[in-house]
This record gives sequence, structure tokens and C-alpha cells, in this order.
Amino acid sequence: MGKIDRRMRINLKRREPTIITRADRAREAGQWQLAAGLYRMALDRNPRNPPIWIQYGHALKESGNWAEAETAYRTAIVNGLEDADAYLQLGHALKLQGKMADAKTAYLRAMALDPSSADAARELTDFGWPAESLSAAAGMAMGHLVEGGEPAATGLHEPALRHTLKGRRESIITRADRALAIGQYKLAARLYRKALDRNPKRSEIWVQLGHALKELGNPTGAETAYRAASARNPAAADPHLQLGNLLTLQGKPKQAEAAYLHALALAPALSDPLVELGRLGWSSAQLTELRNLLDSQRLERLTDVQLQSREVLQSKTGEA
Repeated sequence: MGKIDRRMRINLKRREPTIITRADRAREAGQWQLAAGLYRMALDRNPRNPPIWIQYGHALKESGNWAEAETAYRTAIVNGLEDADAYLQLGHALKLQGKMADAKTAYLRAMALDPSSADAARELTDFGWPAESLSAAAGMAMGHLVEGGEPAATGLHEPALRHTLKGRRESIITRADRALAIGQYKLAARLYRKALDRNPKRSEIWVQLGHALKELGNPTGAETAYRAASARNPAAADPHLQLGNLLTLQGKPKQAEAAYLHALALAPALSDPLVELGRLGWSSAQLTELRNLLDSQRLERLTDVQLQSREVLQSKTGEA
């Protein structure tokens, strides 16, 4: 009798589902935060699992944590998932954050890995990329992606790249934009500089130069470019937004706050600076007070004193 009971217990005992299985079930049920938490637990146990980094990225993206989703997708790629879908999903996360140049680069890499990717082609077409140029650039990139997805310096030869980008007597700026979009940051920076040598008053081109220099790992040059853009068009909010993003990456939160607030003072309808301030630790009450300041058009007074920002808002909200 004892042996039968023991066998019945063994047969009836249900195997507890794994963390990944539970995470998958939560994902399928649309419980994104629960899924993200479970995928994170699984990755804590085995961080070298690229497909789970992708699933973690999906859950974060659907939860509205776009920057963290970007990190998850990049981690999957770094850990060896040289896959078109990984770059496609990375492109989506970048686009949601307003990082359009980076998003175009990711979509183009997806097409380089899978030229039949209709989703990547559609995204690039939406960005205004001509189909014929897209095919040529993706074809050149095919087979010339080094580990981590960067175009190999010796594989993507500049003379051929110039020929492809030049097309039908395209402008220097158009060629620079194309180079930026396919990750040829050194060439893009050189072309933007050439355009600025001809007309240094183009604020938006200084911003593009800043993007290229940032991607080249030259934060000092990028900061100089963004500040030059602001100096040439003091009414433009985007240079301050981009400067804030750069300062955040450099671990300079106070200076980043000032840049984001200046962007909001110039363009109160912008949502990106509010999102970034929340990521820098601003509370809901502080953000609400900031919106009130925006509505009453009183934010410029704060920017004039270099935005001793959170302290001012703390005094208004009563927070410590």
C-alpha cells in the first residue's frame, strides 16, 4: 500500500513551472511588468541568454520603459544574437525615445542581415529613405558587420560608400545624413563639418554633427556642437534636448536638468524632456508643478538663474 501511495504521489505531483515559463505566460496575458520581473530573475541566474534578453526587452518596452528596453536589446546583440529581429526591435525602442538617427541605423542593420525584412524596409521608407538607395546601402552592409553589429572599417570601403551615398548629385548634407543612418559616423562628421564650413549658421546641422561625434565617443566635441547649434538658433529647443541627453550619458544630472528645462521653456509642448526628468529622479509632484509652470509661462525665470531646478520645485511642493 505504501509503494502505491508513493507512486501516486510521484505521478500526481505537478512539476513547478520554470521562471521563464511563468514569464512567458505573463507576457502572453499582457502582464508586462510581471513578465519583466520574471525575465529579470531568469537573467540574474543566467545573464548570457540572448533570447531572454529579447523577451525582457519586449516586456520593458510594453511597460513603457523604453530606455531599459534599448539596453536589453543591445545586451542580446552583444551576447551574440546577430539577428535581424534584434536590430528591428532595437530600432523600435530607439524610435519611441525619439532617437531617430540611431533608429534608422538599427533598421538598416536589420535589412543588411535580412534583405527580405518588410518591417525594416517599411520603417526606413517612413523615414523618407528612397527604396533604391536603401537596397544599395543594405547590400553594401551585408556581410560587413563586425561583432556587436558595427560596420567593419575595412569592409565598407569609403570610395564605394561615397558613390552609393552621392547618388544623383545629392547634397553634402544628404550624403552626411545617409552616412549617419548606416553607422558611418566618421564619414558623417566629416561631411557635416564640410557643410558647416560653407554655412556655419545652420543650427540643425550643428545638431547632426553633435550626433555623429557622440556616436564616435567624442562627448566634448558633441557638447560643443550642440551648444553651437543653440547659439545660432536661440529659439530652438532641440539643441537643449540633445545636450541634456548627452549630459545624462556623461553622468552630469544637474547640468542635464538645466538643459531639459531650457528645452521646455522654449517648447512647452515637448514631452521628451519631462520623460527624461522623471528618469533623473523627479517625483510626480515636481513634474506636476513643472507642468503648472509651463502652463503659466513662468519657466523662463528659472532658466535665467541656471535652473536651481529641483530645489525650487521642492519648496513649492513641500518635498524634502
